[in-house]
Amino acid sequence: MRDLRALRAFVFVAREGSVSRAADSLHLTQPAVSLKLKQFQEQVGCTLFLRHPQGLSLTPNGHALLSAAEKALAAVDAFDMAARTLHSTVRGKLRIGTIVDPEFIRLGAFLQRLVASAPQIETELHHGMSGTVLERLQRQELDIGFFLTRQGKSLGLSKKRLISMAWN
Repeated sequence: MRDLRALRAFVFVAREGSVSRAADSLHLTQPAVSLKLKQFQEQVGCTLFLRHPQGLSLTPNGHALLSAAEKALAAVDAFDMAARTLHSTVRGKLRIGTIVDPEFIRLGAFLQRLVASAPQIETELHHGMSGTVLERLQRQELDIGFFLTRQGKSLGLSKKRLISMAWN
């Protein structure tokens, strides 16, 4: 694998036309950028720049490689961004037990908000009778579920796993 710092130096010098301006943009010293360019040209095996009194210009080989170098850096940046978001993105499968009419339990609105707030969540719907959903919750075969019960009845679920709603 090529040195990404050398690849970045190549792209910045090509854009700026100057080692000193590229060094400023990269927050490096001129000698560091010059060394990276020299190493990069040796790795590639061809001359990429021509020196002029005004700075540097790309050779035909340099022009041929610039687009690929820019795409490679963009891919590395996209990878870094994806890696940074991994820890903050909720993902996985959510097993949902449903009962009765989906409109009655407002399932559509719930799923719409879920997808909007956690697009990486895959939902798996399991339709059943109220008692069956409760039993499957107790056996942890479902992650969440809708079921009907009398108020105050012991359900065998811990308080932190239970959210109840009352409809009038």
